[in-house]
Order: sequence, then structure tokens, then C-alpha cells
Amino acid sequence: MERWRLRSLLVLSASAVYLYGFPPPPLPSVFLFYFTLRVGILLTVLLLPVLFRLLQADAPLARVGWIFLAGGAVLGVALIFIGTLNHLQPWLYAPSACV
Repeated sequence: MERWRLRSLLVLSASAVYLYGFPPPPLPSVFLFYFTLRVGILLTVLLLPVLFRLLQADAPLARVGWIFLAGGAVLGVALIFIGTLNHLQPWLYAPSACV
């Protein structure tokens, strides 16, 4: 479980940097977007069962990091369901601000 959490977190970080820094052509961007979406949901599902155990066992700074990561995951899942309209554009970048 630990191995998959770390791998999915690294893949999400790498895809976010790539999508933000080097916007690819439309078709690869769509595939990378859906891949990131699925890995993000997988990380959220893997994070939920162990979150409280991590908050009790880790150092204070690590706890803050896990809380921000969980907050970004919750905002990301919420955006999957509510979407982002033009007047809600700041919500689109809220999960990135948490991580």
C-alpha cells in the first residue's frame, strides 16, 4: 500500500508539472488529463483508509503535509462532480494550491 501511494503521488506531481509547464498538443493532453484524473482518484481511495493512522504516527510537519494533500484530494474529487464554470475559475486551481 505504501509503495502505491508513493508511486501515484510521484506520477501525479510529474504529470502536473508537465501539463502546466509544457502544454502538449490537444490529443495527448486529453489522454494525460484522464490518466491524471484516474491516478488522483486512486490516490484518494488509497489515502482515506490510512489517513488517520498517518496523522497519529508522523512528525508535526509531515502531518501538515498529509492534511494539505488530503484537502487537495477532496477539492479535486469535488471538482470532478461539480465541474468548473468560468465564474468559478479559481476553484480549478485550488487543489494545486493545497499540494
